Amino acid sequence: MFLLPIFTSCIDDDRGRCSVSLSIQFTYKLYNQEMEYADAFSSAVDQVTLFVFDELGGFVMQQSESGSSLKRSNYRMIVRNLPENNFQLIVVGGLNKSSFGVPMLTPELSSIEDFTIRLMELNKGISDKELNPLFYGSETILECCNREDKEMFVEISLIKNTNGFRILLQSDDNERLNPDDFQFEIVDKNGILDSENKAITTLEVTYHPFLTGNPTLEDELGERKEVTSIVYAELSTSKLFATHSKIARLRIYNRVLNSVVLDIPIIEMVLLMKSEKHSDTIDNQTYLDRIHSFYMTLFMHNNVWLKAKIIINGWTININEIGDF
Repeated sequence: MFLLPIFTSCIDDDRGRCSVSLSIQFTYKLYNQEMEYADAFSSAVDQVTLFVFDELGGFVMQQSESGSSLKRSNYRMIVRNLPENNFQLIVVGGLNKSSFGVPMLTPELSSIEDFTIRLMELNKGISDKELNPLFYGSETILECCNREDKEMFVEISLIKNTNGFRILLQSDDNERLNPDDFQFEIVDKNGILDSENKAITTLEVTYHPFLTGNPTLEDELGERKEVTSIVYAELSTSKLFATHSKIARLRIYNRVLNSVVLDIPIIEMVLLMKSEKHSDTIDNQTYLDRIHSFYMTLFMHNNVWLKAKIIINGWTININEIGDF
C-alpha cells in the first residue's frame, strides 16, 4: 500500500502519549469510456464507515456518517483522539442498506484478518435484487508526532464495487420473444471480499435479473409500445475481477426448449471494450474498477444465438475474439 506521512500534534493525556486527529476527505472518480472523470462522491455516496486498524492489524475503532452532511462540497470526516501509531484505514460506503454487511469487530480483540465484506440476502446462493451501490477505499498512514498541527488532512479515493448489466436478447427475424421463456444469469465467485478488496472465492454467487420484460419505445404520436422481438434483463453484481476470466460466466437458458442459448466468459467480453490507447497505462483490473455499467445486445435467429457479434456499450465485439466457450 502507498504510505502517506501524516504529521500530528502531541496532546498529552494521562499517560503522556500523543493523540492523533484526522480530517478525511473522500473522493469517488466517476469515469466514462474515454477514461475522463469527475468527482461524484457527494452525489453517489450516501453513507461511509471508516475502520481503523493499528500497524499490527489490530482493530482500533470505527466511525460512520450518513445523510445530508455528505452532500456538502466541503465535507470532511473528523476522527479525534487516536493514539500515536501507524494506521491502516479501510473505508466502505453504502453499508446502510441490506445488500452488503461486515462482521462486528471488537477493539483489542478483532484484527484486520477478521474484516470481510459479504453479499447479504442470498437465497441458496442466488442474488436477484438490485444491489445498493458499494464503495471501497483504503490508506496506510505513517504517523509522526513532530509537528504542532492539531488536525491533519487525509484524502481517500473510493472505487465502486457494484456493477449493473442491461442485456438485450434480440430476434433478427422479428420473431416474438416472451420474457418468461428465458433465464438470464451471471455466475461468479465474488460474494465475499477481504480487507484489500480482493475476492475470497469460497462463495459462488448466481446473479439473476431484478427486472425483465419486453422494452418499450415511444412512437411519433407519443404512445409507448412494446418491442416484442427483444427481451431485456437487468442484473446487479458485486465487484468484477480480471483474474476471474475463466470463472465468471454469462448464461442464458431457453426454458421452453430446455436448452442453453449461450454460455460465455463475461469478463473477457467486458475487457474487449478497453481501448488500445489505454492498454499501456491502465491494467485490466483498474479498467474493471472504473467502468460499472454495461449495455449488451445479443442476437438470435430461430431460437439459436448468432455468434457473429455482440454489442457492448456501443462497441461491436466479434465473437471470434473471445477465447473460451
